[in-house]
Amino acid sequence: MVERINNDRADVEITQFSLKKYLANALDTKVWAFGFLFCLTTTQSYAIAYFLPVILSRSMGFSIAKSQCLVAPPYAAAAICMYGAAMLADKYRMRAPFIIFFALVGLTGLPMLGYSTNSGVRYFGVFLATISANANIPAILTYQANNIRGSYCSFPSHLHQTTNTRVRTMEACLVLRDSRRLWWYRWNHRQHRIPRE
Repeated sequence: MVERINNDRADVEITQFSLKKYLANALDTKVWAFGFLFCLTTTQSYAIAYFLPVILSRSMGFSIAKSQCLVAPPYAAAAICMYGAAMLADKYRMRAPFIIFFALVGLTGLPMLGYSTNSGVRYFGVFLATISANANIPAILTYQANNIRGSYCSFPSHLHQTTNTRVRTMEACLVLRDSRRLWWYRWNHRQHRIPRE
């Protein structure tokens, strides 16, 4: 079993730390590419999670109770798509086509959410954007784990992903800051003709 893991991962045996080898792998473009893939996806995911109730109530005109209830269905759909994509990706041993597909789903959903004047179309855009972000998170994590081999390469890759995710979490919190809120709501109410509270 250990031999199989070592053939696959090449990191079973503990190697002596070398700063030169570590820094050489830290400059690998693949490490940075996986990190940026993951952090861009988590920015979308966190922004939707933080601001979806606000968007539903203040921008789309739903009551607070309805807004809280309408948050759940997109995540249920995302869970089904996430599980289905994981099963198919494992079956065909490919991750990139699924990541690209869900990225295109997000590129379709976000403009529908942001620019449509119909609440039904905008809510459908919420579904697409939520499915896109949440289905791509485990796909990108697995894609990175399957393609980064050796402890010297996997450590900077995991460090880069974790650090960038924390940065993107803070960035997602600031997507609709208080200083921008007044401008955003004025523009949104003018675009969608929703009466102010």
